[in-house]
Amino acid sequence: MSPAQTLRVVACAALAVSLAGCGSDGFFDAEGDDEPTGSSWDALGSRWQPPQTSQTGTYADAPPWNGGRSCSGGLKPGARARGDQIRAKFGIAKVEGYACRPNTANKSQLSMHGTGRALDIMVTSTKGEKVADFIVQNANALGFQLVIWNRTLWKVTPGGGSSREYTGPNPHTDHIHAELTVAAASSTPADDGSGDPPADPAPADPPGGGAACTRDGDCNPGNDGSGQICSSGRCTPGCRSDAQCPGATRCVSGACV
Repeated sequence: MSPAQTLRVVACAALAVSLAGCGSDGFFDAEGDDEPTGSSWDALGSRWQPPQTSQTGTYADAPPWNGGRSCSGGLKPGARARGDQIRAKFGIAKVEGYACRPNTANKSQLSMHGTGRALDIMVTSTKGEKVADFIVQNANALGFQLVIWNRTLWKVTPGGGSSREYTGPNPHTDHIHAELTVAAASSTPADDGSGDPPADPAPADPPGGGAACTRDGDCNPGNDGSGQICSSGRCTPGCRSDAQCPGATRCVSGACV
C-alpha cells in the first residue's frame, strides 16, 4: 500500500470514529446523557414507537458545565413527586436520576441529571413501553419534555411531539430517561394517589340559575323544546322559534304561549 493510500485509510477510520456518536439526523446525541450500563442494543428487538400526540412545548436544555456549581443538589421537588407517582401507579421498584456531573456526550455541558430535572425509571421490557407511552400521552399535564426508551428519543416541540432513533452510548432498554420542564420540576404537583394527571375541572354553572351553555341547542335537548334559550352563558326561559317551545305552545314575542 502506498503512503497516499495509507493516509486515506487512516483518515476514513478517524472519520468513522468521530461519527459513531452522531444521531441519524446528524446531531450528536447529547440528550439522555446516561452512563453506559451494558444493555444490549438488541435486547428488546424493534425500537419503541411513541404514540401520536398533540403535546407541545419548548425544550429547555441544561446550562454549561462549571465544575458542579450549577448542580441542584438533588432531584427538584416536582421531579421527585412525579417519580413517586409513576412508581406507585406502575409498581416500579426503583426511580432515581440525580447525578452532579458533565454530560457524557458533551463535557462542556452540565448533565440534565445534575439539574435535578431528569428521572431514570428502572423498568422491564414488558412494562417499559406502557410507562413510556403514558408519559408521552400526558406530557403536558405531567410536565415532561423528553423521553428516551428502547433506542427512541421523543420530545416536545412548539408544533407537537417529535421522535427519532436514539443512537447514544446507552440504548435505554433497562430504564426510561425522562426529563421535566423547568416549571414542572420546580413545583410540587397535586397528588391524588393514582399517578394520573389531574382531570380538567367540570365547568361550573354560572350564577343566577340555569345550566351552563354556549348555544340554544344546549338548552333544548331531545325532540321537544324546553322553552329555554342560551343567554349570557346560561339557559334561561324564552324562545326564538316555535321549535324551542314544549308541546303545542308557540313562540310569541320571545315567550312560549
